[in-house]
Amino acid sequence: MMSRQGEKNMGQISSLHCGEKWTWDLQDLREVDAALQLLRKISRRLHRLHEVACNYGLSSRQERREERLEKQAEEIARKLGFQAYIQSDPRGCALYLVPLNWTEEEKSCRYSSGMAIY
Repeated sequence: MMSRQGEKNMGQISSLHCGEKWTWDLQDLREVDAALQLLRKISRRLHRLHEVACNYGLSSRQERREERLEKQAEEIARKLGFQAYIQSDPRGCALYLVPLNWTEEEKSCRYSSGMAIY
């Protein structure tokens, strides 16, 4: 039989990160997973648009779609505690998550130190 403490902690996951203890409940993890899945879709769509832009150029409709996807990626990244960096070179990953405190210059120089979203 499960103890009271076991019942209380059921549905929570604790981890130790950089000396700081985080407690996550399953709903938090589901929300993070859903956000990351959506970022993966956005990254793939942006990558395809970057390929098209490189080879043929974008139509006005495609440009609006690209802007909308970039804005959506930035909103999701902020909710996760990061900022989005969009790399428009079609030879690599289109979307990176980088720390909030990075400047525009740092993002453009150090984006590969961030988290690539494939």
